[in-house]
Amino acid sequence: KRGLPHVHIILWLKKTGALTADEVDKFISAQLPDPSVDPIGFDAVSAFMIHGPCGEGHPSCACMVNGECSKNYPKEYCEKTTILQNGHVRYARPKNRISTKKNGVAVDNAFVVLHNVDLCVKYQAHINVERVSRDGMEKYLFKYFTKGFDCSKVGLQRKRASGESSTCTKGVNEIQDYLECRCIAPNDAAWRLLQFEIHHTNPSVERLPVHLPLGNSVVYNEDDSLEQVLQNPWNQITKLTAWFEANKTYPEAVCYTYAEFPEHFTWHADGKYWDYRRGTGNVGRLANVGPNQGDSYYLRMLL
Repeated sequence: KRGLPHVHIILWLKKTGALTADEVDKFISAQLPDPSVDPIGFDAVSAFMIHGPCGEGHPSCACMVNGECSKNYPKEYCEKTTILQNGHVRYARPKNRISTKKNGVAVDNAFVVLHNVDLCVKYQAHINVERVSRDGMEKYLFKYFTKGFDCSKVGLQRKRASGESSTCTKGVNEIQDYLECRCIAPNDAAWRLLQFEIHHTNPSVERLPVHLPLGNSVVYNEDDSLEQVLQNPWNQITKLTAWFEANKTYPEAVCYTYAEFPEHFTWHADGKYWDYRRGTGNVGRLANVGPNQGDSYYLRMLL
């Protein structure tokens, strides 16, 4: 938020089924390593992966909002990692005797940020590693491009009558102005001046529409004749309807689901058809459909 270099990365693992609790423990930890077994890992986690300390004894910590930590620290203790029914993970945070100090305050596993010990040791940096579900992770990936304060301030002031003295009707909150500003550091400024990429997606993500028959979206100009738009057969062809046709045309197509199709076939928007892919595959992402949309929701579940 202050121009410091950082990156958000989402990795899809090529595997069947979701990660089990034991597999999660192989990659992600929410506890301090045992200093008698892994002193290097203990030092790295203590230096880079401890939150706060915050709480009742530290009300001035940056994460404190209305007397509570906005990041929900300290976390609850948990003896083993479990996968909850909603897909979220409750990580192992045993209440053992292992602790460290940050800013002179003793902290234990309740303040440890999720991490991978090997990455933390290798890069000697704060690297938060989490197992995420599909819902909402794209929003998290791009959140810093939508939450910032690239903005202008406009003020309205009543015109003074002749001879009337100027008065200030509202004081300036310098602290709030500082928190809401965006500080451009030299490295951030240079990156933008040189017009380097701000974000990059590889492989590309292809959005796949989900709709009932004749329920697809149609884009047209305001000057177009509405009757001609409705009668145009091209407006009835979408990626979904073309996918049904491709399953009739290509024998191999039946081996892939709708979401897997962009990995093996290319969508030609000019002719509105799918054809064999000759390069790197895309990642298919079905459009979101809410449960209140009835049959469209169940069609998405089937797809």
